[in-house]
This record gives sequence, structure tokens and C-alpha cells, in this order.
Amino acid sequence: MARFFKKLYQNQKDILTEDFPELEDDSKIGDHLGFKVITNLKKDFMTFKTTGFKAPNGNDVEGTLEPELKFSEYDIILKGKIQTTNKYEATLSLNDKVVKGSTVFVTGRAEVGDKPKKTLEFGVDYLNKEYGSLNLKVITPSSFDTKDIELYAAFVGYYQGASIGGDVQLKVVAPEKETPISKWNGYLQYDYSSNNYSSALFGKHDKKKGTRVGFGHYQIVNDTITGALELSVDPQSVDNSNLKFGGSYKFDKFTTLRPRVSVYSKTKEVRLGFVLKQTLSDIAKLTFTTDLSTSTLFQQEGKFTPNQYGVTISFFD
Repeated sequence: MARFFKKLYQNQKDILTEDFPELEDDSKIGDHLGFKVITNLKKDFMTFKTTGFKAPNGNDVEGTLEPELKFSEYDIILKGKIQTTNKYEATLSLNDKVVKGSTVFVTGRAEVGDKPKKTLEFGVDYLNKEYGSLNLKVITPSSFDTKDIELYAAFVGYYQGASIGGDVQLKVVAPEKETPISKWNGYLQYDYSSNNYSSALFGKHDKKKGTRVGFGHYQIVNDTITGALELSVDPQSVDNSNLKFGGSYKFDKFTTLRPRVSVYSKTKEVRLGFVLKQTLSDIAKLTFTTDLSTSTLFQQEGKFTPNQYGVTISFFD
């Protein structure tokens, strides 16, 4: 079955990245314990999600409120997002108004403070479950200054288990001698449902983070064990390669453990991660997260990312 581009490679992400700490955000990394509380309240056509988060650096504390209203009779969805970091967002979506399977949307974002910023996004998403999908949107500042307007496009083509998809974001008017593309991603993926596995080749580029290419695989071993691996390389420096492999083990319907090993050739670092999920009751779940550097065990010298620890409590999830 075809899917939207953001859903490609999802099985590998669920095993190797979901719930693990984000190690690329330097501002929130530290040796302290990260703590998160999530509450999902649902009532008829209304949903309220609240999130409170203390980063492992011991300093940053954030809160988010995300209300959502669904008017099924008119195929309209209204979403909001309010953050204590002075960021605000609202989205209005209209389903099946252009053609069946399409969603037309407009999103407004605002940041207030020392450097206020207002942006507007509008576009359309289309999904044909048999053949593929298309996503198009325009990202513009509220001033509609052409030098800051960006276009985003994504597509997926699907046929008998094979998917090819890509996305790109670029400036409409780029400065002279500068590439207009700020980021792009691409996947060639095959899902073999009868053997319960998914394999993919991918390429990723971000103007700030650089380019990486690689391979990922996901495999269901049995009813209790699944596994995944990912190997990525910087095409301009083969010595800069990353390997991640891990799995998921279900002890019972209440407890799941996900171990992960990450190997970074550039820094010569090996990290061990664990995610333990425990269902406490019908309304509450508890998640423990760790990501530990083995450098101290082998008495290696160098600058390594500190150990990360996290606890998440979610209600009505």
C-alpha cells in the first residue's frame, strides 16, 4: 500500500530512533536526567495534548499545549500549538475538498521575543493508496518577501511492494552563487510483507548538516522480537560513517525493551542505548531511556557526547 513520503522508512525509525534522546541538539545535551510528562485528553471531536519537558542539560524546561478540533461533518480539522518558548502555531485543514484523498491546508507560525518571526505555509497533500502520494507547500514570511519564500515538494511512487520517494525544499529566489536547495531526501524501499521485512537505500542532505547516504533494514523475527540496522556514510569522507543496530523484545503485553548500539567512526565512539516501556495501568505508561558512551570503559581520550538519561510518563496515550 502506498503512503506519504514522511511515512517511508518508518519501521526502521521506530526501532532505532523513537524515544531515544536527540544527540544532535547541543543546547539540550547534558549528564542530567531528562524528564517528560505527556497527557492526551480526548472528548468527542476535541483532543488536548499537553507536554512538559526538562532537558538533560539540567536547565531548559519547556511546555507545550496542542488542542485539536475535528468537524467530521464538514471534513475540517483545526489544530493549534502553544509553547512556553514563545512559539505559536495554528493549522486549518480541509479534507477531500479538491479530489478524494486530498487535504488542503494553511498553517500560521509566530515566534515572539528579541527576534520576532512570522511565517505562513499553505499547500495540498494527496494520497492514492494504490499508486503513491504528492505533497506541495509554499513557505513564506508574513511580509511575502520573495527572497525568503521557499517551496517544498515530496512524492512517492508505489508498485507491488516497491516505493521510490523524495522531497526537496528550496528558495524561490536564491542569492547569487548559492544553491537554492536547503535540503533534500530520497528513498528506494522494498517492503516484503509475507516475509515481514523492509529494506531501503537512502540519501539525505541538509545545508547545515551535510550529506549522507546509506542502507537500512527492518525484520520481524517472531511475535516477540524485531530488529533493525542502519549504515550511513558521508560520500565526501568515507571515514565518517555511522552504524546503528538494535531491536525490540516484548516480554509481555505490558513490557517492551529496545536496545541499540551506535558506532561513530569519525569520533571513534561506541554508544549503548536502551528504551524500556512499561504499561502501568489502562491510562498510564512509563518509559525509561538511556544512551551511554562506552569511551570511559575503554579509557579513550577525546570529546564525546555525555551520557543521556530520560524518564517519560504518559497518560491516556
